[in-house]
Amino acid sequence: MDAGPELDALVATRVLGWLHVARLYSSDSDAEIWHGNKPGTVIWARPPEVSTSWDAMREVVEAMRKRGFFVRLVRHDGIWWATFWYSMTGDAFYNAKAEILPHAVCEAAIAAMEAE
Repeated sequence: MDAGPELDALVATRVLGWLHVARLYSSDSDAEIWHGNKPGTVIWARPPEVSTSWDAMREVVEAMRKRGFFVRLVRHDGIWWATFWYSMTGDAFYNAKAEILPHAVCEAAIAAMEAE
């Protein structure tokens, strides 16, 4: 999946624990209602741009660490690799590569969550 709003929404729901409540259409806006991952937060916007922003990507890494995953981020020959795994013995590795690190992190996080 390409980096962008669709991947951001997928990561928000599967990794960050957000809930997509509704989409509101009006003549002057195309707003969405999201329930964030902090108790009581309702956000009248789209999820953070985790697949393209380094700052927002850190939230994904932290969420995966809280689930017990280890993380490895490597740049090799101009390509970023992100890996999540459960134990130091390497029982299960979830890898992804992309031109930008946030995209690789999001793809690897989705792969790990889908395997659970």
